[in-house]
Amino acid sequence: MKRVVAILLALFVASCALHCGRLSSAGGGDTASLLPVTDISGWTPSGGIESVSNTTDLWKWDDGAEQVFVDHNFTEASRRIYTASGGSVQLRLRAYALRDSASAQAAYNDTRSGTGTPLSGSQNPGREARLDESALQALTLEFWKSRYFVRVVIEENSLQAKNVLFLFASNVAGKIK
Repeated sequence: MKRVVAILLALFVASCALHCGRLSSAGGGDTASLLPVTDISGWTPSGGIESVSNTTDLWKWDDGAEQVFVDHNFTEASRRIYTASGGSVQLRLRAYALRDSASAQAAYNDTRSGTGTPLSGSQNPGREARLDESALQALTLEFWKSRYFVRVVIEENSLQAKNVLFLFASNVAGKIK
C-alpha cells in the first residue's frame, strides 16, 4: 500500500511539473542554470530566479516581446534581477530556450529594434550579438547562441555599466554548450 501511495504521489508531482507551468525557483530548468547565482563580484541577486515553461506564464511577464518567442518555438525562459553593491543600479537578465538554433536566430532577428550595434570579435558572447546604447539611462546587450536568446539590461549608461553587461553576457554564454 505504501508503495502505491508513493507511486501516485510521484505521478502527481510529475504531472504538476508538466502542467502547472512554473519551474522550481530552487532548481529551475535549462535556462535557470544559465543565470549567475553569486559568481559576479559586486552584484547580488534580488530575489529568486523566475522560470516559465508555457506561453500563458510567459505572457504574464508582460514586456511586449512575448509573441516573438512564442512565434519562434519557445520552450522555457528564466529571469533574474541583480543589484550592484550599494543598491543604486539594477541589472535584469533573461534567457529564453527555443526549440533549436534556427529558432533562436529567428527570434534574435525579429527582436531587432534597429538601434543596436552589432558586436564582433571578443565582444561578441554568442553567434550574433548587439549592444543598444540609445536609452539615456540604460544599456541592453542581446545575443543568441545554440538554441538560446539572452537579453541583459542595466539601468545605467556608462563605460562601467557596459563592462558589467559584457561580464554578465560572457558568464551566461560560457554556460551554454
